[in-house]
Formats: sequence, structure tokens, C-alpha cells
Amino acid sequence: MLLETEDRVKSCVIAAGGRPAGESRHTTGGAGRNRTLGIKALESIGVPVPPIERQRRFDALCEKVRTAGELRARADAELSALLPAILDRAFKGEL
Repeated sequence: MLLETEDRVKSCVIAAGGRPAGESRHTTGGAGRNRTLGIKALESIGVPVPPIERQRRFDALCEKVRTAGELRARADAELSALLPAILDRAFKGEL
């Protein structure tokens, strides 16, 4: 579920931000083991976030991309299912 309160960041914005494509979401170790940046220091770092309206527009765009991907997958599956029948008719000279 996405967060839409003024003081929270929408989850799709968090998921998309600051990570190069293909990079793992998981890291090894933790802030508590870091000698130069401990948990307290990490918690005190502010993270700039876009205004909630921009987050909502980005969320809507993410949803359109997901929908387009689902439609494309369905169309690909339908075409794959039709291909044997089309080839059969083509080789029989029915096309």
C-alpha cells in the first residue's frame, strides 16, 4: 500500500530513488557495524523528498507502466497461442 500523508514518502518513490538499475536492494552488514557512521548518526541524516503532489504524479506514472507491462504480457501470450494455428493454416494454403 502506498503512503499518501504529507509527512511520509510514497513507497514507489522510495523504491525508485537513488539506486542504479539492476543494483540489489539488499546490502551486507548494517549501520551498527559501520565505524564511521553509526546508527545514531545515520538516523540524524535528513533525506530530501519531492512534494507529495510530485510523488502522486510519479506514482500514477508507475501505475501506467505496470499496466502497460501487464497488457503487453497478455498480448504476447495470446499471440504465442495463435501462432501454431496460423502456421497450420499457412502450410495448408488456407491463408
